[in-house]
Amino acid sequence: MVGIVIFRYYFNRIMKKIIPYIPLAVIAGTLLYTGYMALTTTINLQAKHYAAIILTLANIICYAAKFKPRAGKVITLGIILLGCFNVLGFTPAIYSLFIGIGRLEISFQPYSFLLLAIFVICNLPSLSKYRQ
Repeated sequence: MVGIVIFRYYFNRIMKKIIPYIPLAVIAGTLLYTGYMALTTTINLQAKHYAAIILTLANIICYAAKFKPRAGKVITLGIILLGCFNVLGFTPAIYSLFIGIGRLEISFQPYSFLLLAIFVICNLPSLSKYRQ
C-alpha cells in the first residue's frame, strides 16, 4: 500500500514536468513525419514548412538551454498561433479553411487549432496563474 502511494506521488511530480512539453513534442513529431514524407514521396516542402522547422528547432534549443519555462511556452504558443493563421505549415499537405465576411477572408488550419486546444489543456494550470 505504501509503495502505491509513493509511486503515485512520484508519478504526479513527473507528469507535472512532462505535460507542458506535449504540444512541442507533437509539433516536432509532425514535422519529422512531414520531412519523412517529403523524402520518400513526391511532396515538396514549401517555405511554410521550412519556417516551421526553423522555429521549432529554435524552441527546442530554448527549452534545452534551460531558459525560463514561461519563455518556451510563449514561443510554443506563438508557433501554434502562426500555424493557425496559415503562416506556418506542419503537415505535408496543408489544409486551409476560409472564413469570410464581405471581402475580408481569413484562412486557418484545422490541425493547428487542434494543437492550440492541446496546448491550452496541457498548460491550463500555468495559464490560470497569469490571469490574475
